[in-house]
Amino acid sequence: MATIQKRKKSWRAMVRRKGKTVTATFDTKAQAEAWAISTEAKILEGFVVEAIVRETLPPPEGISMTEALKRYADEVSSTKRGARWEQIRIKAFMRNDSQWHVC
Repeated sequence: MATIQKRKKSWRAMVRRKGKTVTATFDTKAQAEAWAISTEAKILEGFVVEAIVRETLPPPEGISMTEALKRYADEVSSTKRGARWEQIRIKAFMRNDSQWHVC
C-alpha cells in the first residue's frame, strides 16, 4: 500500500511491500502518485526493491570524488572545530582517489 505525504515544499511517496519500504520525493502530488503505482506494480511483478531504489536515484552529476572532497574541505570542513585534522584526513583520501569509486 502506498502512502503519499505533503512535506513543506514537496510530496513524499512511500511504498511498503514484502517487508521493505521504498520512498521518493516529488514536486507534485500527481508525480508521487504515479511513482507509487508504478513501484507497487514492479514489486508485485517480482522486481527487487533495491533495484527500484537505484532506478529512482538521479544520475551522478559528473563530479569526481577528488572534486567533491576539495569542495567539502573548502566549504564545510574549514568552518568546523577540528578542521585541521579533518583536512588532513581529506587529503589522505584525495591521495588515494584511484581506490575509491562513486556508485
